[in-house]
Amino acid sequence: MNWKKDGYEYVILFALTVLIFFLGLGNRDLWTPDEPRVAEIGREMALEGNYVVPMLNRKPFLEQPPLFYLSLAFAYRITGRVEDWVARIPSAFYSFLGTFAVFLIGRNLFGTKVGILGAFILATCLEYFRVSRWVIVDSALSCFIFFALWAFLKAYFGHEGSKALYYFLMCIFSTLAFFVKGFIGVAIPALTVISFLIFERNVGEIRRMKLQYGITVFLVSLGIWTWLLYKEGNVEYLKIFFVDNNLLRFFPGGTSGHQNPFYYYFLEFPSAFFPWIILFFPALVYVFSKSPQHEKKALLFLKCYFISGFVLLSLASTKRILYMVPIFPSAALMVALYLDHFFRSENRTLMETSFTYIHSGIIFALGIGLLPLVIFFSNKYGTDLKGEDILRISIFSFAIASLSAISIFDLRRLRFKKSIFFSGMAHFSFLLFLLFWVSPYINPYKSFKPFMEKVLKEIPKGEPVYAYKPDETLRGFFPFYSGIYPIEVKEENEIRSSLRNNPMYVVIRDKNDVLRKELLNLGLKEVFYVQRADRRSLALFKSYDR
Repeated sequence: MNWKKDGYEYVILFALTVLIFFLGLGNRDLWTPDEPRVAEIGREMALEGNYVVPMLNRKPFLEQPPLFYLSLAFAYRITGRVEDWVARIPSAFYSFLGTFAVFLIGRNLFGTKVGILGAFILATCLEYFRVSRWVIVDSALSCFIFFALWAFLKAYFGHEGSKALYYFLMCIFSTLAFFVKGFIGVAIPALTVISFLIFERNVGEIRRMKLQYGITVFLVSLGIWTWLLYKEGNVEYLKIFFVDNNLLRFFPGGTSGHQNPFYYYFLEFPSAFFPWIILFFPALVYVFSKSPQHEKKALLFLKCYFISGFVLLSLASTKRILYMVPIFPSAALMVALYLDHFFRSENRTLMETSFTYIHSGIIFALGIGLLPLVIFFSNKYGTDLKGEDILRISIFSFAIASLSAISIFDLRRLRFKKSIFFSGMAHFSFLLFLLFWVSPYINPYKSFKPFMEKVLKEIPKGEPVYAYKPDETLRGFFPFYSGIYPIEVKEENEIRSSLRNNPMYVVIRDKNDVLRKELLNLGLKEVFYVQRADRRSLALFKSYDR
């Protein structure tokens, strides 16, 4: 394949994929988990001007450092709006930059074509696409980790005169990753680099990196932020961040949620890396058994990147599938390298051919089965499916199935470049379906806006509002959508005491009606109650003498 002549099709795929990050940012409201909390922290930072301590409902929230929230605050201020779509701009922007960084990594290791294919594969796998449109810090974390590893590769494989600069940049990007999410931002690139140098039998390179300048920048930045944090909240704030939200999140026995077994990522990775997971298996075989001599170091880097990151994340007690996103580029570039090999090879094995057909076949089956799947889940969850919905789903179904069928036809004719192009267009169509039909369709069942509209109509302006045993979601969406900071009440005695002194309104976000029963027993009157699809409910109460 002549890259200079034929590469425009891959550029089209990449451009379309990048475009999708910024389409429809406002086609849904804030959803749990994460989004209400993160969006509100950024709003309070923009409003209050406290850039050191992230605040949620005017209380410190020290799960992460402030860098991503600063991005949110900047987005709110530059647009002059505090809205859902504005809150998604930083995630979309960091995800765009992240795909560009993966292109640079792939180009540096294997050439331009593999770089573009790798970036396209990363951007179109389900979990990366989801994170790119989610108000969450992991988009920025991943972006800075990708650039840190790119800087390492530029230094390691580059000219001697530029090594010091790129190693310094590696430290700068790792420092930025730390200020997004803590020590995991440093641990993943550091472990990747160290394991690579060990297997390369070149540990001496660490001495030649001259890391003292970059490490000094990291330590000085960390020291300044630590001192400012100490001034705000003394040792308590330092313990919450460094011990509770970093050390104890890794070791078993911590107080954080999302405690999952060590094999969790083995079960969750396939769906997160869909639809490319089918090609990931032959890609692994190729990378580990057919290493071309001129790519030996590059392949070793990919192996170390994936395995070291996978092991590190699996050892941590706190696990969520989005935590794997920082190591997705290694898998994406493995698949891109395998596809490049498959296109160029004259002796393709039965296994390689079979997996390629299965990949396109699954997308074709998804297109054909789209409407029956939607009808099944609509009936299961009791949602309303209208005639116009069926028409739109049918259009997407036809597009996905048709493009996949063309991809399979081109495979049979050995037109592999065209096959991957039409397969990519089918993937793109599926993402459009998720973006422009699934998200708006689900939004009424996941949005907090309808509840807040009813609350604001009921409560007189200027009246205080109490939040009874609020979780992070309630502490986030209530002030975000209303501008009112609810007074947090954590004990029944506090409710009794407040009732004696003042009439009151109380909001809850409940599970299994536990809080609702407690408030009814305390003598409060339920104004309205909303049962949500996520097995939680929302309710507004008031005292009888209002």
